[in-house]
Amino acid sequence: VIAAVLALTYQLLARIGDRYSATVAGVLFLLLFGFQHTDYLGNFSWVAPYSHEMTHGIGLTVLAIWLLSRFVARPGRVLLCCVGLTLGAVFLTKPEVFAAAALATGVGLVLRAVATGERPGTVLRQVSLLGAAGLILPGFAMLALSTAMPFRDALMGTLGGWVHVTNEELTALPFYSDGRGTKDTAASLAAMARWMGWFVAALIPSALASYWARRAGA
Repeated sequence: VIAAVLALTYQLLARIGDRYSATVAGVLFLLLFGFQHTDYLGNFSWVAPYSHEMTHGIGLTVLAIWLLSRFVARPGRVLLCCVGLTLGAVFLTKPEVFAAAALATGVGLVLRAVATGERPGTVLRQVSLLGAAGLILPGFAMLALSTAMPFRDALMGTLGGWVHVTNEELTALPFYSDGRGTKDTAASLAAMARWMGWFVAALIPSALASYWARRAGA
């Protein structure tokens, strides 16, 4: 899984930037996320994940984005169906991962439509085809489970974590409110703004150096 994610990420970043920046990003990915052991527990890395649904879901999301990039470069129904099938597989992992994957795919389709001047009807047909393809794997999973259990249990098993998204008894627990950052929303927003400021301050010098280097080369 980590090798596939690394390969797909490298291709995407090399297309956005260049081979050097993609290589640096890949090395940092392996050092900071692939094999790190910074906590007293050792199951918060890609090679030893606390939840395989996370690594599988993120890996499939990267695959969906890569397939979408191929669709943007060379539109076709087969590629769009492949994107939908991949999103359907992401749906079977974790709700938060699927939400991110669906949002990224939707934004990609909208930006492509704006750039190419496609009509709303064409975009609607693309979304319909994407959605239809996305139902195939969850539907197959539900039918497969229904051969070994009642249909309702098969449906609940297919929905997985989505069943608990609106369960207030779970969502109100301090563990989840802390993780979401909603226990003290104002403090969470302030922390996000503070860290964003640090990141911007760290990136400005390199951005200015890159700009001046390009001006000098031109």
